[in-house]
This record gives sequence, C-alpha cells and structure tokens, in this order.
Amino acid sequence: FVSEGWCSSKRAGFNNTDKEFFDEVVRAYDAIVGGRRHVSARRNTTSGRMLFELDIHNTERICASPLASQLGLRAASKRIPETVWRGAMGLKRAFLMALFEGDGDLILDKRSSLRLDYSTDSLGLAEDVQQLLLEFGVVGHVCTDRTRNCHKVLVTNKRNVRAFADRVGFLGTKQA
Repeated sequence: FVSEGWCSSKRAGFNNTDKEFFDEVVRAYDAIVGGRRHVSARRNTTSGRMLFELDIHNTERICASPLASQLGLRAASKRIPETVWRGAMGLKRAFLMALFEGDGDLILDKRSSLRLDYSTDSLGLAEDVQQLLLEFGVVGHVCTDRTRNCHKVLVTNKRNVRAFADRVGFLGTKQA
C-alpha cells in the first residue's frame, strides 16, 4: 500500500499490472487486515495492459491494522510506517521487497551496468528507503527527477546491486 496503494477515510485500494505481485498483495491483505473487498481487472486504455484492482469500501478494519498509518496520506507525504521501523529484519526485508516490486526498476544503463531505481512522489519516503537500505548494507543515493516530478533512490555499482539482490531481492517477476 505504500508503493501502489491508497487509503482515504472511507475507501482504500491497490492497483498493479503485475498479476503475481497483485495476488501476493491480496493474500497479504486478507491475512493481515481481512474483511470485505472487491477484486477486478480492466484493460488500461493507454498502455493496453491489464490493470488489477483491489477496492475496499469500508476502512474500519484498516483502522485496526498495520495499514492504519496510511489512512489519509497523499502520495507526496508517505513515509515508511513505524511498524516497519520497529520490526525485525525479516519484516523490513519483506517491506523493501514489496516496495521495490511495486515501484522499483532494474535498469541496464548505457554503459551496460545494472542500476536499481525506486521512484516516489515523497522525498521523505525516498530518504526513509535510503536509510532502510543501509541497514542491509546497500548504499543508495536520493535525487530528484525534475522531468518526471518525482524523487528517486538510485542503487548503483556492482557491489550495491549485488548486495540488494543477495540481502533484499524482489518478490517475484522482477527477481527472475
């Protein structure tokens, strides 16, 4: 929900084009939050790709869950939730895996080296991600992409990309 989700006071949702990742989020939502929810899919008119959607019309159960800190947050004000900061390394790793699966990219740059990018509207979240990556021995750099009006955490050089792959990783498709 921090990467591709949203929570208002009355409704919440999560959208993604990666079916495997989407299904994992729905399983986690059911296990941790539970309650009524609606799942649908539609073709994105711009890209032509299928967009999978989780829609929650009553946020009462979210208020009593670890997602409560996300209620009412706009994308630009998102941060890593306190439950993650206080959690064990396994929870922190799972959080980073999901975050990078949702909004991260593995890029082969023009010099044929791999770079890992995480994009967000929130400078605070980018700085939090940078700090959390350091707990895994992964050095990332925060920068602002003015052309896309977003903030990025860039993980560059072979040592840091390998450290990310070995110590954090992705949830599924991007891992492969």
